[in-house]
Amino acid sequence: MTDIALTSVIQKTTDILANLLVEEFTRLYWLREDIEWLQREMRWIQEFLKDADARESKAMDLPIWRVESENSLMM
Repeated sequence: MTDIALTSVIQKTTDILANLLVEEFTRLYWLREDIEWLQREMRWIQEFLKDADARESKAMDLPIWRVESENSLMM
């Protein structure tokens, strides 16, 4: 009788641990996906900022009257 009870407890414990393990692996998988997405977004932002800096440095080379006229046309 105690063997049946002990087997039942072990089986239940094993099931619970297996479910917890699956949940944890699932969380880790999605965490990895989220980190990779963030890395892609950060690369995109860095490229955007590099482009903005390049445009700004080009604008610095233009005569001030041209920059002001372009700015007023955009408004």
